[in-house]
Amino acid sequence: MQPNLLNIVRALALLLISADTLAAAPQPGSWNKNEQNYGLSSLQIYLPQQSRPRLGKQRALMVVLHGCKQTVFGDIMDKRAGWEGVAEQYGMVVAAPDVPETNTPGSRLFAGCWDWFGTAHQRGERDIGPLADMIKGLQVRPDLNIDPKQVYVVGLSSGGAMAQVLACAHPELVAGVGLHSAPAMGSNIPHMFTVPQIEADSIVENCRRYADGEQAAFATQLASVIHGSEDRMAHPAHAERNREALQILYGASREAGKIAETNRSNGKLYKDDKGQARLAHIEVEGLGHAFSAGDGGSGGGTYGSMFHDYSHINYPAWVTRFFFDNNLRVKR
Repeated sequence: MQPNLLNIVRALALLLISADTLAAAPQPGSWNKNEQNYGLSSLQIYLPQQSRPRLGKQRALMVVLHGCKQTVFGDIMDKRAGWEGVAEQYGMVVAAPDVPETNTPGSRLFAGCWDWFGTAHQRGERDIGPLADMIKGLQVRPDLNIDPKQVYVVGLSSGGAMAQVLACAHPELVAGVGLHSAPAMGSNIPHMFTVPQIEADSIVENCRRYADGEQAAFATQLASVIHGSEDRMAHPAHAERNREALQILYGASREAGKIAETNRSNGKLYKDDKGQARLAHIEVEGLGHAFSAGDGGSGGGTYGSMFHDYSHINYPAWVTRFFFDNNLRVKR
């Protein structure tokens, strides 16, 4: 091949590679379908237009898990859950996956739930594996610029329960976990509607077992528990049980003041013996089994306003601030 022709071929190849790269790059200020789903049904990424991270030189990653009978497209995207504004405020990436299309036991087949129930969880198995692979995969992408020390996982209902299982199994990956209207970890489906059957000590034992050799990472993990006082699908006592377990796990026995937000939500902060804030517990007066997006979201979801609430606390804004203000893994 002639030298001039060879140079032309090389130039065309570089142009094609560049075009493919641009086509695959996520667009700032919008939700982008991720080409790789890591074994999940689908994965949507919100990349903020705000290019400057609020904390450190890299972006935080917020993983948001939907509840049963929900989807990312129908219940999280397009400001339905209010994550876009918070992502822009903090320069934070939001990742919202849909449940894997697998015939796991329990509630997956009839309700599209995360595989949260029971106590037979292990690192790398059930839904833990795909979610952990997703976090690891997003961390290494230079276009997202994710800080491994600022990875948070929040979920509603079965998504909240799954977030807790993931945070237990991979505390080295998850710096903060948010449980919204979640059943006590280790419960089974019939026990959601009544006072939980599992005790706090058993939750802690299971959590440590899931973590295996990574238990030391619990020393720098944060948690937020929020529940509605009128929840009829996951009894409010489940939040109390999860809070008790997390207090034991983190050694966060010291009350550190009340949480008084607008729109009828109250709670408490808890510190460990080093004086570090580790845990927040909020009860929202009058809230049912719905995600409290407050004034940060709008539009309802797959079932209208049944599982979305815009009249109480803006939980995305609150929990993001809590994680950023108290992160124990980032040098300040």
